[in-house]
Amino acid sequence: MISRSGQRSVFVGRSLEFSALTEAFNSMLDGSGATVVVSGDAGMGKTTLVEHFAESARKRGAQVHWGRAHEHAGAPPLWPWVQIFRSLSESGVIDKELVGSSGADPTDLAGLIPDEDGSTGVDESVSSADSTAQFRLFDSVTSVLRAVSQNTPLVIAIDNLHWADTSSLKLLEFVSHELQSSQVLIIGTYREAESRRGSALSESIAELARTPGFSDVRMSPLSRDDIRQLVLGFGGAAPPEALVDAVHSHSEGSPFFAHNAIQLLGNRGKLNEQAFADTADWDIGIPAGVKDIIGRRIDDLSEDCVLVLRSAAVVGREFDLQVLVSLFPESDEDQLLERLDEAISAGIINESQVAADRFIFDHDLFRQTLESDLRLSRRVRLHSRIAASMDELFGTSDTNYAARIAYHYRQADSVADAELVAAACIRAGRVASNAYAYDEAADHFGAAVEILEDTAEEQALLARALDGRARALFALGRIPEAFEPTRRSFEKYLDVGMATQALDILSVPLPQYGREGMTKLLERGIEVATSDTETFSLLLSRLGAARAHELWEFGIAEQAFQDAIAAARAAGSKRAESWAYGRWAMVSPMDWRKVQELSEKALDVMPPGQDFELEVHCRIWLGEAFYHQGDIDGGLREFRRSEEIAIKARNPMRAAQASMELALLMRLQGRWDECLAREDALGFKLWDRPFGSHMAQAQIYFTTGQTDPAKAAYARARALVKSRVSGVDQQPYSAWFNSWQIDISGLLGITGDD
Repeated sequence: MISRSGQRSVFVGRSLEFSALTEAFNSMLDGSGATVVVSGDAGMGKTTLVEHFAESARKRGAQVHWGRAHEHAGAPPLWPWVQIFRSLSESGVIDKELVGSSGADPTDLAGLIPDEDGSTGVDESVSSADSTAQFRLFDSVTSVLRAVSQNTPLVIAIDNLHWADTSSLKLLEFVSHELQSSQVLIIGTYREAESRRGSALSESIAELARTPGFSDVRMSPLSRDDIRQLVLGFGGAAPPEALVDAVHSHSEGSPFFAHNAIQLLGNRGKLNEQAFADTADWDIGIPAGVKDIIGRRIDDLSEDCVLVLRSAAVVGREFDLQVLVSLFPESDEDQLLERLDEAISAGIINESQVAADRFIFDHDLFRQTLESDLRLSRRVRLHSRIAASMDELFGTSDTNYAARIAYHYRQADSVADAELVAAACIRAGRVASNAYAYDEAADHFGAAVEILEDTAEEQALLARALDGRARALFALGRIPEAFEPTRRSFEKYLDVGMATQALDILSVPLPQYGREGMTKLLERGIEVATSDTETFSLLLSRLGAARAHELWEFGIAEQAFQDAIAAARAAGSKRAESWAYGRWAMVSPMDWRKVQELSEKALDVMPPGQDFELEVHCRIWLGEAFYHQGDIDGGLREFRRSEEIAIKARNPMRAAQASMELALLMRLQGRWDECLAREDALGFKLWDRPFGSHMAQAQIYFTTGQTDPAKAAYARARALVKSRVSGVDQQPYSAWFNSWQIDISGLLGITGDD
């Protein structure tokens, strides 16, 4: 076998681990998709195992495509999946015809599938945040992979999951869940020590473990016999037992340590029969630890080569020749290539298979050791120079570098210009947001906010950073957190005379309840907006909902809805008029005849096919009105129609809302199994099971005599309320929650301390 460094690699042991992968592969060939994670400490041979298995899978007719996460936060959003789809495209497995026939939307995949010039990336000129966009991307990815697997068995390998961004992990969860009946095997590797409890990875592993066909293969140390075979494979002659004992003892079975110790001995002429006969004490020639052995490998390189590698180590696991040229202006390309050739020959780095003039460290332990040799002051200044170089080379031409540029600027924030650092973070946030990687977008925008807080002259930039963070948090469903950056962004925009942007941020559909200050914020927006416009009408109807839900002022709220309808008619906006009726219906509970009339009016006025969210909203409330008036069939009809529209529009949140309503009516009809199946599916659709679903499960389990599952579901609902709802005890809706809580608690015999 040939390693990634192009040198001979000996694969020994691992029969149990290899068998587990083979078993999953065989299951996949039978049509049962499988997911396997390979875990172990650094240097335990996780990647080598999967590479060796991949060769076997290819020989059995499977397509194998890789994605790798890298250590620092500068990787582009969804980077492992970008690499996988680039590999699928370049190998001709996917093309426009397959994407079209799969049912995927090519627009959703714009950041993953390369253009004709081979580039990938998204437009960063406009930052968008849509709570349904990430689902649409994930759904399109799944559709394409399913279509590929119908033609040939497919193996997807993702290396270094412990470094993957949150969006990549969420996509892994989604794909694993959705492709259970496809010929797709997903393999991921991760360092067990870095999957600490509460981390994004640990949560993903827990979610994956709920999926049928999941298995976790844990790497064990190499045995003494494995070490003997490893030495024999490198030297060709039977090694003395003293050498085997020394390597096994020092390495403690670590394949990385053993491999490098043996290679070090080979480089120094110690792996031949003569050396075997002449050497008495093998412990002297073997370093004590991983850092020592890497240090000795590096010591064998020339000083000029090491100097270049140290700078490359700060760039990252992968680095471009162009960047190194900018860091070493006194050297030309040929001189730098000579030094890189030396490192390639020594097995420290190798050429990337993705792009010309790009290189990659053979193992991140090499990179870490080289970087740690530099003092902090030197590293900080290198980060600054690297950021400036990447910005000049790739800043306007390749959005895949946006996160890397922001990362290096942030590492150099003590010496770099604050505005440059913040602008880079905002650009990276826009790229991540438009790639539907909202977790990463929120982090980038949040970093920009922190940098700009004390910079009085950059208020417009701060407003944009707050704007981006608010939209990203909303798209993630972190609604309470989104309110404050929305409010601050609105105020900052007004302070710097950007009224249009101020009104635009109010388009983020924050809830009209559960948030103190929503009414005041909307009132300020109405003061700024031009009267008799669609924007003015939409703000008025949202104000009506806020006054009803937040302040319990139903009379004033009704006047706001009437004003919104008048403004919509003056502006000629049927959409705004329909929203006014629909929101009015939402705040008229207990008067179900009125809710029905307002919902029907909203549907009558609504322009066809323009706003699916509006139609789903109206039909759900119409369904509520029907069943509260005793018309169960009418309620079922509207909820099913709502679910169909939401699924067609690929909006999981609204589809789940409609599904919950359907489950409610199924409970009333005693259709317990159907209801539980719907409630169970909701948890995955919404990433985190909603409160209502937990409470519904508690009721169903209790009604069917399953007390323990009922208590568990109720406990999850209570925990969700405590962690997610801000100020619920001060809101009128707390009365509704408390009454439900008391009912369930009494039924289950739960005290306040349980």
